[in-house]
Order: sequence, then C-alpha cells, then structure tokens
Amino acid sequence: MIWLIYCNDLKYNGKLYNVFYDKETKLLRFYYEGKEENVDYLNNLYNKKKSVLQGYNKLITILLGLAVFTGSYLAMNIAEDDYINELYSDDNSYTQEYIDVNSYTNEEFLAALKEANPELEEYIDLTQDVILKYGNYINKSHILNSIGGMDVIHTSNKTEMIKDNAIAFYSKDENKIYVSDNIEDEDTEKICLYHEFLHYYSQSGLYDYNDYGDGYMGYALNEGLTEIINAELNGRFLYTYHKEASYIQALCEIIDPEVLLKAYFGNSIEYLIDEMSTYCTEDEAISLIKNIDVAKDSYTSYSNTGNIEDYENFESANEKAWEVLDSMYFSKYRSNMMDDRYMAALKTATCLENYADFDLSPYDNPVILDVMIEKNCFTENVSDEIIIDYLVQDGEDRSYDICIITENSRHLSKNEIKK
Repeated sequence: MIWLIYCNDLKYNGKLYNVFYDKETKLLRFYYEGKEENVDYLNNLYNKKKSVLQGYNKLITILLGLAVFTGSYLAMNIAEDDYINELYSDDNSYTQEYIDVNSYTNEEFLAALKEANPELEEYIDLTQDVILKYGNYINKSHILNSIGGMDVIHTSNKTEMIKDNAIAFYSKDENKIYVSDNIEDEDTEKICLYHEFLHYYSQSGLYDYNDYGDGYMGYALNEGLTEIINAELNGRFLYTYHKEASYIQALCEIIDPEVLLKAYFGNSIEYLIDEMSTYCTEDEAISLIKNIDVAKDSYTSYSNTGNIEDYENFESANEKAWEVLDSMYFSKYRSNMMDDRYMAALKTATCLENYADFDLSPYDNPVILDVMIEKNCFTENVSDEIIIDYLVQDGEDRSYDICIITENSRHLSKNEIKK
C-alpha cells in the first residue's frame, strides 16, 4: 500500500489534477481521472510550501493500491515526521487520528461542513434538510473537500447572471452560487437557494460530462429532479421546471426512485441509463434523455420568439420521449400507459393536450395553459390522493381547477374518475 496525503487540486490546460504528497518518497504526485501522470513541469506549477499543504486545516488521505486508484477518501490530521516538521515547525497539533469521511453520519457531516466554512453556516443551516435526508447519497469526501472554497454571491449586476431573467445559478467551475439582489420575496429567495445548493451538493447531478458522443446531456431531467427534491423538502409544488419534473415523475413510476437519487447525488447519468435499460435498450434510454433536452430548449425558444418551427421541434421531441416512456411502462406493467390516469396527466403536463381528459365542460372555449401535479416521489405520501392543478383560459378569464385521482382509481375508465 502507498499512503498519499491529499493536498489540493491543480487546474492546468483544461485538466483538473488531484495533487498528493507521498510520505515515503517525500515527493508530490499528480493524478488525472484516477491515473498518475509523471509530468515534471507540474511540480513547478504547484507550491509545496505550508500554505498549500495545509489546505482546509484537515488534509485528506487516500489509500491506494499499488496499481489501482480506489477513490476511497479518508480525512485525517497529519502524523508527525521529519519532513512534515520542517514545513510545520510552528504547529504541534498533529495526531494520528484517522477518520473515514464517508462513514460520517449525516449529522456529523452537517457539523463538518459548517466547521469547514463558517461563513456559509447560515446557508448550510438553511439547506440542512438536504444533508439530513440525502446525505447517504452525497459524495461526502468531495463536498467536504470543496466546501472551503464555496461562496454565495449576491449581485445586482445582470451581466453576471449568465442568462436573461436568471435570478440564481450555481457555477461548478467557480464553485460559487450567484443570487440576484432583485428577489423581493423571502420565501422565493429560500427556494432559489435550495435549488442552487442542490446543484452544489449533487455537483450538477445528472447534467455533467459523459461519453455519449456530444459531451453534455441530461440537464432538462436534472432541473426537473432538482425541483422535485426542492418541492418535497419545502412543501411547495409550484416549481419552475414543472414540465421537466413531469418526466421525472413518470420515470419514478417505472424505475426505482432510489436510482434517480443515486444517479443525481452520485453525479452519474451513466448509472441512470444503465438502470433505465432494464426496460428499454441503451439507445432508447439515451434518446429519451436527449429528446427531453430538445423539448425543453425548443419550448423555451418558442416562448421567447413565437417561432412556429421551435414549437414543431418541441412537439416532435416530446412525442418521441413519451414513445420511449410508453414502451418502458408496457415492459414493466404489461398494460397501456394511457390507461393510467396519473401517467396521462403527466403527459398532459408536458404538452398541454388533454390526454388526462379533464372535465372542461363548464368552459365555453377552454385552453389548458398549465398543469402541475402534486405527488411525492422520494418522500412517503401521507395520502393516496394525487392532486392535479390545471389552469384553464376561457376567453379573457383564467381559472385553476383541480382533479383528484386516488391510487385505487388510477386505472378505472375515464368516466369513473370524479373531480
């Protein structure tokens, strides 16, 4: 075995190197994606003085096999030896206490986060429910290693918000959350901060670099999943990405919801695709995810420009996505997805066509403008009722109506469903 002390990360030429100090050879070693790179010039780029080695006050050790990078992190205080004493001659606080970071309870993990970055304690307390409920899925060692450099920046400079009308976003490259100063409602600001901290705790979740040809995909599902977790933690289902959330809710009826949590907090869309492939081919799973991305992009563009071609692209991508979901549903249940009133409502929510057969008879010229569905995916439901809010426009009037489906009535014929 080789004991390496984790020092910090080094970004160079588009690569992120993990930097370790080898206690046996007294040399720095550089790893990229788990493989060591013996490049002399990296030593010249990296400062070996105390200010670098000290890191976040608690350095991290990785236990490596002779040839295999295990990625198993252990937090520790450095054991004294002659070389370390030369660098830390003014510090006598080191002991031989070894702590397995990933074995922390969620409560211990929460306390360690606040200790590592006291300036963020207010925000960590605000989002502590994420840690306490989902900490077992989070990569604790990675978050503890990065929380020290994490920051929340309030700004009124719209050019810093990247997108027009964005009121908050998490920049993974900078490890910072930007929040607009223009948010007047305290509850809205809380929901926005929750959303962005979920992106941080999941390290962008399903939306990250992958090996499926064009680099990045899955950001639409990622936003939907972020909003559902946010809604369940805060009891607020009026989320921004409710179309994207509807796809996630549909997937949770087919695959184990825990798969989505593991893929999300494990930052692995590959794992999600592998599990989806139980009910379809890998190509179909990838097609589903990509078409949801296209549907989101096209509908957003249509909303901003009114370009009919964008709407046609949205319709096509959305229909292709539901074809895969329909096939997956049949593969699992051996029944027609559209005979399931809940699934029909979810499809209605994404395209606003009345697949759920809502009762529109009270209206003269009804147009469905919006559909939002209240049903927990990751928290136990206290009731078997599924509440569906749908917004209808009739001439110049708009009104919300409610359809309630129970678990027992989901598969009855349409005329047996009561509002």
